Amino acid sequence: MRALMVGVGALPLAAVLPAAWASGTGGNLTVPNPLGGTGDITGLITKIAWWIYDLAFILAFIMLAYGGIQYIISSGEPAKTKKAKETIVNALIGIAIILIGRGFITLVQSIISGPGPTS
Repeated sequence: MRALMVGVGALPLAAVLPAAWASGTGGNLTVPNPLGGTGDITGLITKIAWWIYDLAFILAFIMLAYGGIQYIISSGEPAKTKKAKETIVNALIGIAIILIGRGFITLVQSIISGPGPTS
């Protein structure tokens, strides 16, 4: 059992080493930045923040669609209709908060970076 665990643990290493040697870099393996060109911590934080905002925006629209489906399926039952309306209102409030958050981040970045170059 232990030999199997060691063998399975060595598989990633066995997959990476031939690629490093075959690349002709003398064994130096270079891993590209998955976030694309971010060289400093502020750029990294900005990319992560925008990614989180994009994900939140998608989830808010999914909740909006879910509320709409709940409303259609409610068939006029007051309890189900009320729950569907609450879901729709909460999704719209979430979208508003997301948009305000994006605007606030952009405002703070423009204040910190100062005026742009003038021509």
